[in-house]
Amino acid sequence: MRKHQSINIRQISRNWAEQMGYYRFLENENVTLSELVRSLSDDCEFHLAKRHVLAISDTSEINLQSHAGRLSPPGLGVVGNNTDVGFYIHPTLVLDGESGFPLGLSTVKLWSRAINHADKHQRLALSVAVRTLQMVEGRDNTQLSAQLTFCLEQQQCLSGIQSSVEGDTKKLQNPYPRGCLPWANWIIARLGGWSGYTSGRPPGMPTLVHGLRQFESIFLGWKLALGGLVYTR
Repeated sequence: MRKHQSINIRQISRNWAEQMGYYRFLENENVTLSELVRSLSDDCEFHLAKRHVLAISDTSEINLQSHAGRLSPPGLGVVGNNTDVGFYIHPTLVLDGESGFPLGLSTVKLWSRAINHADKHQRLALSVAVRTLQMVEGRDNTQLSAQLTFCLEQQQCLSGIQSSVEGDTKKLQNPYPRGCLPWANWIIARLGGWSGYTSGRPPGMPTLVHGLRQFESIFLGWKLALGGLVYTR
């Protein structure tokens, strides 16, 4: 979900078997909520060294009444109106104290009379949202490393495809230092259909999300070519 910047199982699945695999993962009782929260927390903690941070918490009501026929109401509970099916979520978003850049989620708490796979889905969706928010907020800050959002392999792939999204004129060359977050964002935005002219309107969230989806397909092919893997029926 994080790679594809989507929480729609059908959209992120390449085939029916992969789609079933995602559903089995969400339904697997051995995949606990605490493990998912720990994954989010560990990712956030990785970026906290030697920083002053601001932690912002808020509680939201997740109303799932429109999906009541597809869920198991006894496993959820009711929300504020004491009628609709749903649960409550209380995430803590951690920001850099100086720049305000989002570093991740330190913790996520959920409560209701019971919790099921829909809550797991919600926590994974939060991870996707934080990554996209990082790209939007950090698109002009060259002090931020691309490592905040992209692993080393992904950065190598971005370096390889940079020339393919650059133009012939200086105005259509990536103006940012290699390895910083704006450098990576510029390439992703170009893949998403952005004009590339910094004098114009900066790329918005839909453009970045579309670019990330394009990049994920390119990255998969790049890894296959690098490893010499071949799919056979």
